[in-house]
Amino acid sequence: MVALNPDYAPSKTLTRPENRVGDFFWQGGHCVGKNRLASRIVTRGKSGCGYKTASGRTFWLSRDPIAENGGLNLYAYVGNNPINYWDRLGLAPGDPFSSADCAAKDASPRLNDLLRNDPENREYGTTLYENSDGTFSYSEPYKNSTGPSSEVTPQPDARPSGTDLAGYHHSHQTTGGFSGGDFANGYWDKVPVYMTDPSENTYKFDPDGMSKFEDIDKWLQEARDRETKLQPGGCK
Repeated sequence: MVALNPDYAPSKTLTRPENRVGDFFWQGGHCVGKNRLASRIVTRGKSGCGYKTASGRTFWLSRDPIAENGGLNLYAYVGNNPINYWDRLGLAPGDPFSSADCAAKDASPRLNDLLRNDPENREYGTTLYENSDGTFSYSEPYKNSTGPSSEVTPQPDARPSGTDLAGYHHSHQTTGGFSGGDFANGYWDKVPVYMTDPSENTYKFDPDGMSKFEDIDKWLQEARDRETKLQPGGCK
């Protein structure tokens, strides 16, 4: 939230870059803030107007269309980390993504936020699925009923009927790789498994084409070799 104090607002004739807090709102093709009024009221029909920071870079303001109806925490959609994560399309569980990887990356901040706020430090998971139109989505997050620090059990039936299972995703309490149980879940159900760590990184294990489950040591090493870290961005 930004409040305008006209005593400290830069002059509209000032040419050097400043925090031009008076130029936020747009109405009828003109920025209302030019007159430096002490009061600013956002009303229907007004939207963000560009302003410059001290660095000279231009930024824009926007407001969540559903306001506080999504909850009092306006940063929950990015796991309270709006510097490193964003949700420009307002996507959420059940919304379509171009790939399972993109659905998993969108779910990561939500899973981490739930884990960080769980008094028993329990892992949270979600089930990825493919829709009939070829897009991918993820289910509402779930957790185990037991705790504390319990690993989450995948729930393949958490996806809607008529969709195909596309993977499992879950949060980890600590940094590090997948557990043996994570590998087994993906291997036996023949789907990728995703994991997000406290640093908001998203990892993937894809069991497609793995050797048969015979020598446990060799099998685990092959599974670890298949771990990959997903790069941020690249989704529409």
